Amino acid sequence: LKLQFLYLIAHRDTGTMPLRPALLLLLLHGAAAAVDPDYVLPPTAYATLCHRMTQVYDIKVCVEKSAWDHTESTASRGEVKHVVNALAQFLDNNEDGKVDDVKVVDKMRADNSVVRIATGACGSAEGAPIGRYTCIKTDDVHPTSCDLHAQRGADRAVRSTWAGRRDVVLGCSSSRDMTYEVLFTLMYEAAARVYPAKWGKTWSSEFGRQLQHANGNCGWADTKDYVDPSTTACKGYVANNDADCKVCSGCIHAKGLYYATATYVGGVYTSQRYEATKGEWTMQTPDVGMDAAGASQVFETAAASMYRFVSETKIDGHAWLPEYMPDGNYAAAETNLAFPKPVYIDGLTAPQANVNDDAACFKAAPTASDDDLSGGAIAGIVVGVVLGAAIIGAGIGMAASGGGAPAPESTEPEAGA
Repeated sequence: LKLQFLYLIAHRDTGTMPLRPALLLLLLHGAAAAVDPDYVLPPTAYATLCHRMTQVYDIKVCVEKSAWDHTESTASRGEVKHVVNALAQFLDNNEDGKVDDVKVVDKMRADNSVVRIATGACGSAEGAPIGRYTCIKTDDVHPTSCDLHAQRGADRAVRSTWAGRRDVVLGCSSSRDMTYEVLFTLMYEAAARVYPAKWGKTWSSEFGRQLQHANGNCGWADTKDYVDPSTTACKGYVANNDADCKVCSGCIHAKGLYYATATYVGGVYTSQRYEATKGEWTMQTPDVGMDAAGASQVFETAAASMYRFVSETKIDGHAWLPEYMPDGNYAAAETNLAFPKPVYIDGLTAPQANVNDDAACFKAAPTASDDDLSGGAIAGIVVGVVLGAAIIGAGIGMAASGGGAPAPESTEPEAGA
């Protein structure tokens, strides 16, 4: 059904943020129709970095010129729209027009978190008012990927429909859609600091203990004791084979939680995805009673405490977790807030300095002259529509230049499997 738009000036309460004017976009839409974002020319502070900008619940999206030009021939700039809609679904997963976890979103706002979209590696962010960012490449955005339930003929909200469609490949793309991992990792960086006891990047946090337990004796490449968990050479269900994905940077926690949540919402529940990821995660089948994807284990029984922890999305400290797989079709009710037009993004505060869990990680951190301050692995959630590339690992490593403001911090996962 055709989307119709109604613009009006209103005031919005942003939780712990003060009330301020915003141009709100209310949508009258048909079922499962993606929102067409409202793009604007970037304000002066972003002009050298972004060709167009939009924002979702005050989280800015920067579309670099390469991505804008690349997607010009695509209907409604499909890759860019897919990322923007998926971001809305992460922030408002039940699509009621309100963010699910105000504390986490406020932290992202305070960090000046930005999603950057490009065709290749994101350009330098030096001089732009960006704190934490993630970058995604357009070539890593696949709106028709078989990773998405609807593309396989299943319903993301009805778990009983998943098993029978876990191996459907006709009519959908076999390419992996990186959108979920890239956007999720950016949110995790905020959640880990808002709820450190639950999600902190240490082995003493609740998720850290569960991750270590699920690893068994399979080890990590960072500590030079990695063993493939899909073999009989170790006893465990999760590991990481990327030496640049450091324990102290939080990369291993971010990658592990990505796998856990993506499994719970059915995002890796296919035999193809099992084969691609079994060297790091072997629990691609979500629930008891579901037929296995490949030779995967059942998440609900193999790591029962972790399953319960990520599936409790209604309690304090867990509301930011997705209950449903974001598929790029945001459909908030017609009377609810969707995309405020970014008319006030000139008035930004300076990025906050990064607080690292382990000073040892900083010793080898890149200097401020290095644009990708990821150290490897989660090399940058480069959350713009650049969905892409960098290696999921090093997490967000913000290095400070001598005497100046901290350099932009990237959190981008690796492309590929």
